[in-house]
Amino acid sequence: MNQFNLQIGSNHTHALFAIPQSDQYQTISQIVINPKVKIIRDKIWDNTILLTNTKIGLTFHQQPKIIKQTINPTLTIQDYAPRLIKEHSYLLESNRFINGQDSRIKKIMDDLKIAPIKDTSLLMMIKSLYIYTLDNLIYGKPIDNLYSYDQALTEKITDCGGFSTLLLSLLQSVNIPARLVVGFLIKEENTFQKVFRTFNFALLTFNFLSMHVWVEVLLPDSTWFPLDPAVEWRRNRGLTKRQGGFGIIPADRLVVSHGQDFIIPHSNNIYKVDLLQNPLIV
Repeated sequence: MNQFNLQIGSNHTHALFAIPQSDQYQTISQIVINPKVKIIRDKIWDNTILLTNTKIGLTFHQQPKIIKQTINPTLTIQDYAPRLIKEHSYLLESNRFINGQDSRIKKIMDDLKIAPIKDTSLLMMIKSLYIYTLDNLIYGKPIDNLYSYDQALTEKITDCGGFSTLLLSLLQSVNIPARLVVGFLIKEENTFQKVFRTFNFALLTFNFLSMHVWVEVLLPDSTWFPLDPAVEWRRNRGLTKRQGGFGIIPADRLVVSHGQDFIIPHSNNIYKVDLLQNPLIV
């Protein structure tokens, strides 16, 4: 069990931060916001967002979960129910960061000979696009914001954001719904944390977190299948010992939001936000 104490905002400035929610990666409990602030919900991605114009403390408990999933090899693109696709149609819309309609993306799909044909295995399609991403990008130049698929395609050297937006664009091009998972890697324990572990909790702040994003695919049975190409790329080259990859996410993450390229209206203001990750001054 992790206990977080996150300090957000400052006096006389407006700050946004997505409040972590329970999902397949974690159970969140005992959320306390002090002092109380305005809470808004983005209607598309269903993120819960706090808006503050003063310094606040956000505390909560988190129980991370280990994810190990597989995809039924008999599933095909035709197994998506029209209702499911309609409910998640926003995942198939292009934006500044993801674009499955780009001619360069289409050419990649043609070269790979991947198309949403009736009997094509969904597992084969997703695996092929995942491997393409691993084979054609280089991890580097990490930033605090989100790299677009265009940056990844053009420069090849990119961070976890570029790995994810390129893979999302490839998936979108064949009408496979998928989304960006936004959060943090929890840094490896130091001696201080290990002492507190003996009492079954750890006090964690932003200093113990490292920004990270990955992908999850919506399967025809409405479950989410995770893909973490950036961590696998780095592990394959001996740059990290962290686990994570095709269907595997270890219990070392804090998830705070989903999606990208937000328009968040509040009172008389409209906030245009690339990513809900670190506290954002607006």
